[in-house]
Amino acid sequence: MLPNHSDEEWEAWFSELRANESEQTRPFFYQRLRAKLEARQIDDLKKLPFWIRRPSYALAGLSLLVLLNVVIGGLYYEYASVPKPTALATTQEEFVVDYQLDRSPIDLDE
Repeated sequence: MLPNHSDEEWEAWFSELRANESEQTRPFFYQRLRAKLEARQIDDLKKLPFWIRRPSYALAGLSLLVLLNVVIGGLYYEYASVPKPTALATTQEEFVVDYQLDRSPIDLDE
């Protein structure tokens, strides 16, 4: 249960509150406070890396990286799809078969 206060006590408390309300802040306090906060915010921004402060540069760099990856991937795919030459002939018989030398030579005298 709440204690029962007399009207005089309430009036005393309210008069103290009214006395405190009469105190005013210094002139231009909020303008100076805002200027300090903005200066601090600018200093904090300068500590960040350049690419975070300028998101358009970050996006352009990321796009360039993706484009480069696609181009290199496409070139690698084209290179991988070209058939590799077979192993060189190791014996004379394989060489004759590869170059079709088993045919009879053309006789130029006739």
